[in-house]
Amino acid sequence: MKVKPKTWEVMKDSKKEPIKTHKSFENLMGFTNKLDGGDINITETIKIILKEGRMKNIIKKILKEDRRQMFLNKIIKVIKNDFTIIKNLKDFGFYEQLSEEELNYVLSGIFGEPVTSYGGEIYDENNNRIYFEDAYGDWEKYRYDERGKKIYQEDSYGVWKKIEYDNNGNIIYREDSNGMWFKKEFDEYGNQIYHEDSTGRIMR
Repeated sequence: MKVKPKTWEVMKDSKKEPIKTHKSFENLMGFTNKLDGGDINITETIKIILKEGRMKNIIKKILKEDRRQMFLNKIIKVIKNDFTIIKNLKDFGFYEQLSEEELNYVLSGIFGEPVTSYGGEIYDENNNRIYFEDAYGDWEKYRYDERGKKIYQEDSYGVWKKIEYDNNGNIIYREDSNGMWFKKEFDEYGNQIYHEDSTGRIMR
């Protein structure tokens, strides 16, 4: 069958016509917006469906995060108070699974305060180094007073020492794991006015 040239041109041009400019487009929109005679607004229905879909995704994300949170909290329970910390995290296979943020969360849970990890070194919020661990698993941990002065130190060999200061920052007491100790007193100008130690020596 041959189509007359004129008829072909008309058909071709009609296909170029945008659907929204067609005279029946408004009637079509009215029909789809109230489909099945149920007075259902298709546009709003689609919005609701999309919104519900997003909510489902949000819920799935929350549940996934909750499961991850439970996983991180279990790591804290397993590792807490069980030095060597970094080595144990690696030996249990946890270390490689954790992002930097998750690692700091776990370490903060272990130490009971917000901390940041830099390799084998861990620092508190005041940038005091509170823990160090080398590649062999040997470690040292430290505690500080509110002025940032070290008041306790302990290592993986059981060696420890504790220190006390007066209000001017002078060391007034020191004791170590060998049983050695001393205590001192200072005047208001920082001059030592008394000394006593574990050897029995007393100086005034």
